[in-house]
Amino acid sequence: MGLCQSLPTPNVASKGGGGKKRVVTSSTPPSATSTSRLHSRKPSSYSSNHLTSLNSMYTSTLLPSGLPQGVHGLPNLGNTCFFNTTLQLLLGTPALTDYFLAYDWKQELNPSNFQASKNNSLTKAYANLVKTVWSKSPSKSSINSACKSVHTALCSFNSTFKGYGQHDTSECLLCLLDGLHEDLNRVRTSKPYVEDVEIDSTIGSDKSQDVEMGLKAWEGYLLRNKSIIVDLFQGQLRSTLRCKTPGCDREVRRFETFMCLTLPLDKGGEMSLEGSFRLFEEPEVLEGDNQWYCSKCKRHVDAEKCIEVWVLPPCLLLGLKRFTNGRRKINTLVSYPLSSFVPLNRPSPPHFYDLYSVSRHHGGTGAGGHYTALVRSRINDNWHSLNDSNACKEKGEVDRDGYVLAYCRMVGGGREHVRRQSVTMPHLWPAGHSKSKLFSPPPKKEGGEIT
Repeated sequence: MGLCQSLPTPNVASKGGGGKKRVVTSSTPPSATSTSRLHSRKPSSYSSNHLTSLNSMYTSTLLPSGLPQGVHGLPNLGNTCFFNTTLQLLLGTPALTDYFLAYDWKQELNPSNFQASKNNSLTKAYANLVKTVWSKSPSKSSINSACKSVHTALCSFNSTFKGYGQHDTSECLLCLLDGLHEDLNRVRTSKPYVEDVEIDSTIGSDKSQDVEMGLKAWEGYLLRNKSIIVDLFQGQLRSTLRCKTPGCDREVRRFETFMCLTLPLDKGGEMSLEGSFRLFEEPEVLEGDNQWYCSKCKRHVDAEKCIEVWVLPPCLLLGLKRFTNGRRKINTLVSYPLSSFVPLNRPSPPHFYDLYSVSRHHGGTGAGGHYTALVRSRINDNWHSLNDSNACKEKGEVDRDGYVLAYCRMVGGGREHVRRQSVTMPHLWPAGHSKSKLFSPPPKKEGGEIT
């Protein structure tokens, strides 16, 4: 499988809004593999050393529309507001835009991957849309044509989106990212089978080994999945299951990947985004039809399950669980920071994130309503409302329609430098693994050459 499972159960970590049932679906299970490494000499990042000059590609001069470069409406092709909102969120992701404008992304296309779109058409169409929207003098007809090409390629990649019915923008986002990932997957050989990394222990036991085991799980994932999408959007969870049978102290911990966290909401009233994170990590009891099989008790038992965010990605996608199972909307007002957001008090020092895009849903039910986007311009830092073909300047304000939030990690006053991950270069893996003894730069020969 790719980054997400088949719709409508994409690769998200989800805890039900208003209910206690939580579902986590992940990509192909990672495995514990050898920790020995030979450091490769392949490019280690999407840095200026590997990019052509970006300065000539961006301009601070306003376009004839009065809007900054990169801010354009997209045509509604027939009930496709969800699709336009998805595209606007990705088009507003600075590192992904830089990749398609300046990096030689064509060399990373993987036409032999049977899980990719046909002839890598989805990535080619999206790259053309990026180039068109971010040109200094785009025409309406060229934008419309490029948008239609992406829609056609997406429908070919996943038949769920064929036709012009209304769909959920978070599902569309994950499907589009999955297609881009498989098209650009740097794993060229057959994907190896990998097993779960599982720690079978007792309640209250020492958890110092979890850092190393998390690393091994991440290594197993990279053996099957390496792309700009993984580098930007992929994070890691730690799940813990504890047997509640009296006299049994069995505890099992596993590591899973995620690309979008679906955060639970209180019904009604107001809450903070930090509070939603705390709800996500609250333990839940598995009982009744949801009981867990304990190998020590040799039967299905009541258990406690806890899911924690273990590693945060550079670009953090957060979906607010706005809809009940009956698709009725939860109108809780969630206060989300526009800048300097600290999702968790760990690791230390904490990570700071700035908001750059919001997908908004207007209406009372998930079956209908309307989607729009709110995107922060990287050119002048102003917020703009993008409602299908309409685009205008707007204040970045919190409302009850916020649905999918996109944050970018900030370091030293600027966006974090994106690392090009590789199995053989663990020092480039996510910062959450920095405590591991394996997290260290490769040795260098005299003259600075990597060995």
